[in-house]
Amino acid sequence: MKKIYSFIIIAMAALVSAPVFTSCTDDNGQEQTGEVDTTELETALEECQALLDDATTTDYPEEAITTFQETVDAVNEALAAGGLTQTVVNNLLANLNAARDTFEASAYGAIPDENLLLSFDFDTEGNTQVSTGTLAYEAELTAGPSEIYGSDTALPEFVEGINGGHAISLSNGSHLEIANWNQSELLKSDVSVSVWVNPSKMVEGNYVFAINYWNTLKINIPSHGRPCLTINTTEGGADMDNSVPESVKPDTWTHLVMTVSLTDDVVNMYVNGELTKTFTDADYPAIGGASFSTYTPAAGGQLPIMIGTTTTYEEAATWTWTWSQTPEYWNASVAYNGLIDNLKVYDIALTDGQVSKLYSDELGE
Repeated sequence: MKKIYSFIIIAMAALVSAPVFTSCTDDNGQEQTGEVDTTELETALEECQALLDDATTTDYPEEAITTFQETVDAVNEALAAGGLTQTVVNNLLANLNAARDTFEASAYGAIPDENLLLSFDFDTEGNTQVSTGTLAYEAELTAGPSEIYGSDTALPEFVEGINGGHAISLSNGSHLEIANWNQSELLKSDVSVSVWVNPSKMVEGNYVFAINYWNTLKINIPSHGRPCLTINTTEGGADMDNSVPESVKPDTWTHLVMTVSLTDDVVNMYVNGELTKTFTDADYPAIGGASFSTYTPAAGGQLPIMIGTTTTYEEAATWTWTWSQTPEYWNASVAYNGLIDNLKVYDIALTDGQVSKLYSDELGE
């Protein structure tokens, strides 16, 4: 944006020193003033000023507002000075339009559609939830393992959501499984996970979202209420929490966003639109890893992505869990109990402003 503004100032300076002509061309073919159409430029200036009049720091960075206003003012001054050729008018219009595009792209809520990979809002009831976004993954509603719960389990239920519509209610090991996923298209260098949670109780596990259990990426909310993110990369593992006790409370809706940038070597954690914790590769070398780790389960193949738990019973049964095969253990250490709404996965690390706007929009403010 500053480059655009500088270009306009340079152009204005050139206008001051340029000779003033009174006809369209002289004998040397130079363009001169005369009948110059400024209608389109004037209309664009009015539209840009109206956009600025409505702009607030809730929706745009303050610097972006200031810079765009400077650009509009510079074009207005050039127009008011007069003596413009049609070429200069056209150039001013082109640069004004470019400045407007840059300003609109700076909006906090301007998350490009192509960066939304998965979105489950759970508003349409059905045992198969198909994500919107660029990846049409299918999340199957799944009952808790009968080996643990016997007949005392059922599919997830649809209940009232965060801002109208529905949320998904999980208990007794019920969860959702995404089998048709591909790690290479879902996890690149940067990723953000956004979700609303409303746990019915605070326990040690409360796993909200898991890709290959803790072997790739998982989010959970232990009993202390500090949201946790675990990632594993080619450089090792990082197990992080936001260090703010009771960030998540039972029977209360809370918005969580975790952003991971292996490009910039940084992890950010957000609660209700506010940045609460930042980690870098200085804290955990794994954050500077080249890529996320892959995982092959004991039975081979690929584990489904789990919403509301960590892993399948078939996978867990290959571990040394025989002493803990009880509903109490699963409810406390494996399964999530409570409500989940508006689960989204992006292939970028969302900015502070984008997270803040996402929170406000989904809350309905």
